[in-house]
Parts: sequence; C-alpha cells; structure tokens
Amino acid sequence: MRTLLTLSIIGFAAIINAQPVLNSSHIPTAGSVLTFGSAAVSPAFPLNPGANQTWNFTNGTPDEALTLEFLNTSAVPAAASVPGCNFVLKSSIVGTAEEGYYQFSSLSPNGWLSLGSTMDINIVEEIYTTPETILQLPIAMGSSYATTNSNSNSYYIGTPEADSIKYISTTNSIHSTNAHGSLTINGMPYQALLQTIESTYIDSNFTYLNGVYTFQGESTSSETHYQFLAPSVGGFLMIIYPYTDDQGNPTWDVTYMQSNTITSAEKTVKAEAFLLYPNPASSSVNISLPNSGNHVIQIADISGKIVRSINTAFESTVSIDISDIAKGMYFVNLPNTQVTTGAKQKLIIQ
Repeated sequence: MRTLLTLSIIGFAAIINAQPVLNSSHIPTAGSVLTFGSAAVSPAFPLNPGANQTWNFTNGTPDEALTLEFLNTSAVPAAASVPGCNFVLKSSIVGTAEEGYYQFSSLSPNGWLSLGSTMDINIVEEIYTTPETILQLPIAMGSSYATTNSNSNSYYIGTPEADSIKYISTTNSIHSTNAHGSLTINGMPYQALLQTIESTYIDSNFTYLNGVYTFQGESTSSETHYQFLAPSVGGFLMIIYPYTDDQGNPTWDVTYMQSNTITSAEKTVKAEAFLLYPNPASSSVNISLPNSGNHVIQIADISGKIVRSINTAFESTVSIDISDIAKGMYFVNLPNTQVTTGAKQKLIIQ
C-alpha cells in the first residue's frame, strides 16, 4: 500500500452541498494525532466532476492503519537543520515496530511545503532542492495549479570521487479541483472538494567521471490520482490511486479517514479512545483498543439500553459478533476508559 505522508482530521458536515474552501487556518496544529485506514478495493463510485456531487465509500476491513502526528520542531532534533521548517509530520503504521517517518514542513497562508524527510529523528536524510508543494492554498471549486519538486541523492561504493552515482528525481504535477459535494465514508458524511492530480516523474542518473558528474540517461513515467479535501478534516479525507492488478482488473489503493477516529471543533483536534471498523457493520465489528489493559465494551441502542457488554483483558483488538442485533444506530462505549474525548462512538448496524 502507498503510505500517505500528509494529513487529515474529521468533523461532521455542516451545510449539505455548500461549496467548501480550504485554507491554511484549517491545517491541524502540533499535538494533533490522525488515523487512516488503507485498503485495496475495486472502484466503488464514479469520480464525477461538477457541483453538488454525492459520493459514498464503504470499505472492507482495512489491511493496515496509518497514524499521523503533528509535532513541534523542538520534538525532532533534525528539524533544526532544515531551513524554514515550522512543523514536523510523523507517519507510522499502527501495530508495527517502525519508529516512524518524519516529514519536515513549512506552512504559510499560501500553502504547505515539504522541505525534507528522515527516518532518523536526529539526522536529516534528505532535503528537497526544490520543496514539494503538498497543498497550494486556498483551494476551492475551479482552482487549478501546477507544481514542480525535485530532490537529489548521491551514492557511492568506495570513495565519492571514484564511484559516485547521482540520482535526480523531478515531479511535475497539475492539480485541478473540478467537483465538490458530500462524501460519505462508512456512514459519516463530509463536505469535500475533489482534486485530480496528473503527475509526470522524471528520474535522471549521473556518474562521476573526469571530475564532473556526467549524464547517463533518464526514465519518465506518469500517474493520475484523486484526493478528497475538506476544511472540517484539515486537508486530506481520502486519496485514491487507480491501478490494474495482476489479473487485469481495475483496482484502487485507497487511504481514508477511519470513521470517528478524530473529532474536530474548529482547530481543536483530539485522538479518539479507540478505532471502530467496519462501520456500518453487519455480522461483526472490530475494536482497536487504546492499550492492552482491562476494558469494558458496551453497545447501547439510542435509548441507552445496553444490548451487548463484554470484558477484555490484555487484548489490543477485539472482534464482536453483532449478527443477532437488530439493524439501526447504536453507540459503542468504553465506560472505564479515562480520556478527554472519544470514549463513545456511533455504530451503524445494517
């Protein structure tokens, strides 16, 4: 799966079919923690252009979950070596021992730039010779812009003077926002903008010869992907990379906000106490718990009547059979979880 190295947060849609506008004030601040699911799925709905679109995405069980953390530069020693960096985005795959991937960024009223990246919190591994434009702001229906970014890497086997090879990668992209409307993810509606990204990648390589780097050749490839943006989620709500699988079938790599994983009140962002998926659900629902301690999990109907209650001990993920519960809206609650928000989440059984 592709790793999303940008952001997202969640909030309820305010005005149906209103045209959203995304600007720098919507980007999450340091301390925000965001969670995404990722899955390979068959195309679920058409990517129609135009105003007042209605899209509905219902995923299967995600094959991985991605956590994004917005950090102050003081939390990442390497940030001091990146000119213009004013926050760091850490991405990591939930449930793995990965320390994380750090993206050095700069945010201004005109946009969000990526300045470099590293896997080591103390050492800068790559600084982009031309910063990558993550978002050029503001973004509204009809906006379009082109971006170019490049980075250079040199490798050698023995000494740099004798064995060095340099690679320069350049990406040229056109970002076109040609639709807005309501995107529903697992029963949760969001007002979103649809942006189409058409990218061309040019990879050039050079070898060190006679005191200079000599051009050896280049390869070119292209790709189109789609991203749903929403002010209420601070940016990326869902990203789609179309491709063809080994059997020749059209398939999507989809990275999407986990339903109810983040709540947002204007710029205030807090992580939920647990992950709930799939949602809507029919036969079973999975709950990823905040830790592997002792938990009580309750499912209650809209009147507050508890229809299922289980106790867990030293489990990080629990699967609950709901096949015998009537269809409708319920609330999943962890009554003994001490958090400021997110101990109760809505569940749709269908």
